Amino acid sequence: MGAVEEGQRLTGPPRGGVTLTVMADNSPWATDELRALREMTRAFCEKEIVPNGDKFREQHHVDRDLWNKAGEVGLLCMSIPEEYGGGGGTFAHEAVLMEELSRIADSSWGVSLHNAIVAHYLLAYGSEEQKQHWLPKMATGEMIGAIAMTEPGAGSDLAGMRTTAKLSEDGTHYVLNGAKTFITGGVNADRVIVCARTSPPREDDRRFGISLLVVDTTSPGYEVGRKLDKLGLKTSDTAELFFTDVRVPVEDLLGEENRGFSYLGQNLPRERLTIAFGSYAQAKAAVEAAALAAAMGIEKHANAHPACATSYLFDSKSALLQARSHPRALATPAELKLGGTWHTRQFPSFQGVSPGIVGSYRACCLFGITGRSPAATVLRRCRP
Repeated sequence: MGAVEEGQRLTGPPRGGVTLTVMADNSPWATDELRALREMTRAFCEKEIVPNGDKFREQHHVDRDLWNKAGEVGLLCMSIPEEYGGGGGTFAHEAVLMEELSRIADSSWGVSLHNAIVAHYLLAYGSEEQKQHWLPKMATGEMIGAIAMTEPGAGSDLAGMRTTAKLSEDGTHYVLNGAKTFITGGVNADRVIVCARTSPPREDDRRFGISLLVVDTTSPGYEVGRKLDKLGLKTSDTAELFFTDVRVPVEDLLGEENRGFSYLGQNLPRERLTIAFGSYAQAKAAVEAAALAAAMGIEKHANAHPACATSYLFDSKSALLQARSHPRALATPAELKLGGTWHTRQFPSFQGVSPGIVGSYRACCLFGITGRSPAATVLRRCRP
């Protein structure tokens, strides 16, 4: 899919008098460093992902060497400290990558989970030895990370999970049994943070007894099931996982035993922020693609209503600009931690995301844009 350059002014056909300017990179959090990163990221995406898009979509995941190439140019673990092999940046660096992936309508590369979520679990709760061992490998692409929470019988009810990890009699390893589903990165991952019960729940606390184990996916008894067909994000690497007497060394316990639920609660706000910004980036890409189609008269329908469609696009663009310019949208973790606790109220609502998607969809409909158009491609591939 072709992409619209930021700041490009588009003037449409005489009918409707459409004049649109694509959103420029002028957010409060943008810096010269981030603009340079954007240029490099855009070039990387155009070279390594766009030509292989059909292949990645067909196999429902990217090739393994894409991770290694991304590591070579510094696109992995950008917000992890340099002492652990990362880029020493902030969430803003990860956000640039998310925007550029949305710009090319790619949902096959689950790099945001690897970069912004899994690596930060290891950073926050790993021992010094664990961080020195795993994080540099994640930064080079040698090791791909994932996290497994959801189970077939316990979706959002994490306290109801049934996967168990029983400590061996000699205390050297856990024996892991159970199943997980809808696991992003489940096919390609080398290490998966598996949430499992190491102790029964207490009568007054169902959340007690859950621990996090960093499981080696080459372990005997570890099995990857189906690559799942989904309503949205159809090309992403999403799989079922099965564990049958998988031996996990006690050294691979992340944090303290039985405290896993609190770790999940402390990190879910970061995951929500990642999802929110990713949704914004996808909506922005859809609006810009629809704007290009509207302005240039691409695939016009004989009964189209350009003026009305243009109104939808301007409304969408305004909503997205408001969401993107939120002053705390890309604050660093230190700024968002008050007393050691994540406060979700500190995150932007990103209310502009839904109007952006709806507006671009309406504009597409009014212009009679078909399923093969750039705008429709973004809406179809990246819909949540």
